[in-house]
Amino acid sequence: MKRKLKKVEHRKRQDNKVQFLETVNQVSKETGFSKEDIKIVLRSYFSVIRGSILSGFSVILPNIGTLTAFLRASKYRSVGQWDKDGNLTHVNKTVPARYAVKLWTSNKFSEEVKKMEVTKEAEDALYED
Repeated sequence: MKRKLKKVEHRKRQDNKVQFLETVNQVSKETGFSKEDIKIVLRSYFSVIRGSILSGFSVILPNIGTLTAFLRASKYRSVGQWDKDGNLTHVNKTVPARYAVKLWTSNKFSEEVKKMEVTKEAEDALYED
């Protein structure tokens, strides 16, 4: 029997996130530097990355990949709208060109992610009941 996938927006959201302070604690344990020093360094590092991308540069993250801003072309989209009488009408709208951020993962990192174990619970979470 073929199973029906959940809507994409529900599948993409992850509840298991590593918070900034958890990263600070881990780096502090691994390096022996104080948590305050690690916070200063990481905030500065992320500020430099952000500024570089906003200035049009790509940023190489060793062993992870490359962060880059890229231009999305403008496009036309048909959007359904309800009028005050409850009738659905379709309106063509232009979505203007805009920049977006993309992470191009390194081949090594992509291969490591592909090898992660898929649990039955994780796979079942992709599908409707």
